[in-house]
Amino acid sequence: MDKLITELLISIIESADNAINYAFDNLIDLCFNAEDYLTQILGLEVINFDSLKSIILSFAISLIVLKFLKKGVEMYISWTDGSADTPIHIYILYFVRSIIVILVFPLLYDIFVSVGKDFSNDIMQALNITNQEALTQNLATISGVGIFTALLGVIDLIMLILLYVQALMRGVEMFVLKISFPIFCTGLLDSNKGIFAPYIKKFFQSVFTIILQIALAKIVVLLISTGQLIMSVATLLVALRTPKFLQEFVLLSGNGSSGISNIIHTTSKIIELKGQISKK
Repeated sequence: MDKLITELLISIIESADNAINYAFDNLIDLCFNAEDYLTQILGLEVINFDSLKSIILSFAISLIVLKFLKKGVEMYISWTDGSADTPIHIYILYFVRSIIVILVFPLLYDIFVSVGKDFSNDIMQALNITNQEALTQNLATISGVGIFTALLGVIDLIMLILLYVQALMRGVEMFVLKISFPIFCTGLLDSNKGIFAPYIKKFFQSVFTIILQIALAKIVVLLISTGQLIMSVATLLVALRTPKFLQEFVLLSGNGSSGISNIIHTTSKIIELKGQISKK
């Protein structure tokens, strides 16, 4: 009975050969430029993202102009806006900043993606991870030891598929963030950057999530190739909860009262208090 179950589990692993073996090879390009992949598989006849980007860009610029005029009237003519103390030349600079950021974003994004890919490749080289192993073949070989290892192999495979799907979700999320960037630039008209501030935090969180998850996935492949199935399960669990991990410890969350913001604020207050005590 154990042998039949083991063979069944091995057959499940082997059936995923073409689906997962080299899934993580070009995932960075797919995640950062999901629209290119969608255009490739659907064709320009079905969907044209260039037209969509132009429409959103025109709409965002119109929105910024309308918001600029509306806030300007409320601040300096009717005096109904609470930011009336802002000098008019500073407010004009906010407007110019919004337009410039919108126009240069595509170029900056390409540079940013290039830097991100180089950073990710450097991480892979530092970990001596250059080539993807035949994942399912290694899993099937290791799982043949017994029913327990076969069960662990199936768990590893399922979690890898979940991680791959989550990475694809991040790619779609990056696409949405990238294509909606001009609209969020309306927040740059506000002195506190408005909706642009939480947007840019989410943007960088998604970038670091993608890089970290792919690096952890590559490590998992090496662990599986050496038969460390339990350790690979633990690494996959960390990879799957990477977004929450980064949100708690790397980037600002909520209104900025936690994470790095809280540490910096607390440290500055301690230094200030120490200086006051020294003067006394």
